[in-house]
Amino acid sequence: SLNNDESYLYLLVVAAGSAGRHDLEKRALDRLLEVGQKSAALDLLVGKAYLNRGQDEQALRELEKAAANDPELPMLHYTLGIIYKRRHDYENAKQEFLKDVAVEPDVANNYDELGSICLSLDEYEDAQRYFEKALQVDSRLPAAWYGLAKIHRAAKRYPEALKAIDSALALAPKSASVHYLHAQILAQLGREGESQTEFAAVRRLHKETIDSLEQQIMGSIYRDPQLATEKK
Repeated sequence: SLNNDESYLYLLVVAAGSAGRHDLEKRALDRLLEVGQKSAALDLLVGKAYLNRGQDEQALRELEKAAANDPELPMLHYTLGIIYKRRHDYENAKQEFLKDVAVEPDVANNYDELGSICLSLDEYEDAQRYFEKALQVDSRLPAAWYGLAKIHRAAKRYPEALKAIDSALALAPKSASVHYLHAQILAQLGREGESQTEFAAVRRLHKETIDSLEQQIMGSIYRDPQLATEKK
C-alpha cells in the first residue's frame, strides 16, 4: 500500500512519471486525491502533478481552484505562469510570474522565466535585467546564462557573450543549443578552429540526445523549483 503523506505522494507521482512507471504514477495520483484534505495546498499539489504529466487542462482547473481559496499560496502563480507560457500566452504568463515574485521574491526560477518571456517578446533590456536577477539568486541556471549570451551576442558584445555561454556550457555540457551558440560566438571572435570543433559537437549531440535545455527555454517541460531546492 502507498504512504498517506500528501507531499510524499506528490514526489512519488513525479518520480514514477520520470521513470516511465505510469502504472505507479496513476496509483500515486489517485491516492493523493483520495487521502488529501481539501485545501488550496492540495489543489496546487494535484495541479502540479497533472502538469508534470502534460495534462494542462486538468492542471489549470486544479490551480484555479487553489487560486480562488488562497491567491497568495507560494508557487501557485509560478505554476500558472508555466501553463500560460506553454500556450505562448506570454502576457498572462508574465503577470503570473510577477504575482509569484510578490509572494516569494527569492525564487530564482521566476526571474529566469520572466527573462525568457521578455526575450521572446524582444524586450532585451528587461530580459537582461531578469536573467541577471535570477543568477544573483542562483548562479546555477543554465537557461539564464544562455539567455544572457543571446542578448550580448545580439548587441555584438562578444566577450560578454562568451563569458555567459561558457557558464551555460559548464552547467549543461550536453546541450546542443548551448554548443551551437558557443560555436557562433567563437566564430564572431575569429576563433575559427574552436568554432568548428563546437559545430562538430552540435552534430554529434543532435544524434545522441534530446536537447532538454531547449525544451526548458521554450517551456515544453515543467521545472518544479521546490524539488530543485530539496536537492541542494
